[in-house]
Amino acid sequence: MNKPWSVHSILGLAIDCPTAAQLQPWLLERIAAREPVHVVTVNAEMAYAAALDAAQYQLLSQADVVIPDGIGVVWALRRQGVAQERLPGVELVESLLRHSGQQGAPAIYILGSSQATLDALKDIIPARFGPAHIVGMRNGFFTAAEEAEIVAGIQAAAPDVLLVALGVPKQEQFIARHRQALNVPLMMGVGGSFDVISGRLQRAPLWMRRLHLEWFYRLLQQPSRWRRMLALPKFVLKVLATR
Repeated sequence: MNKPWSVHSILGLAIDCPTAAQLQPWLLERIAAREPVHVVTVNAEMAYAAALDAAQYQLLSQADVVIPDGIGVVWALRRQGVAQERLPGVELVESLLRHSGQQGAPAIYILGSSQATLDALKDIIPARFGPAHIVGMRNGFFTAAEEAEIVAGIQAAAPDVLLVALGVPKQEQFIARHRQALNVPLMMGVGGSFDVISGRLQRAPLWMRRLHLEWFYRLLQQPSRWRRMLALPKFVLKVLATR
């Protein structure tokens, strides 16, 4: 797959390093050409897990584009001399929703989040982003036995973009499992992006983002995440120990 940006390795995992200005136009070109692309937004927790577990590494490596969402991954790239910007998944989702309201823009299907979040999005998306072309929504609470029906529903909707909000690694596993059957041009795991867009979670103020403290603001809102946050110092130590 021809990419107009460099690709670098962090703990053995290939990380794509586009600018924000490069990424969306390139993705839209792939959609127009009907070339399926699976995008993963990676943070330090995911990269560290991939370094320890072969199954996690394989799951992330099979994606076509792996972009640095977390500041830890950006730090590791900059340590190699790569002046990479952070590419938050929620901002890419917002940009796709904004673009989707244009004439001939890609149709979007949303899979995941709670039903309350999806219900809120029905009003919030048109109010914030204009008349986005949403061809289907389905909450993320389903059993393995229901997956075939969900896949059939996505196939019938025939979206150009599938945004999967099931959390890591379930969303990546779902995409990998059904990628060929779905044949959607752009598939991306988006984590809690829709909880943020719906207002059920607040994104960090701009000053905290500029200081790279968005992770801390998320922890204040969800203290139960503290065990997951321990992956960040472990990731830093592993990067420092890697030559």
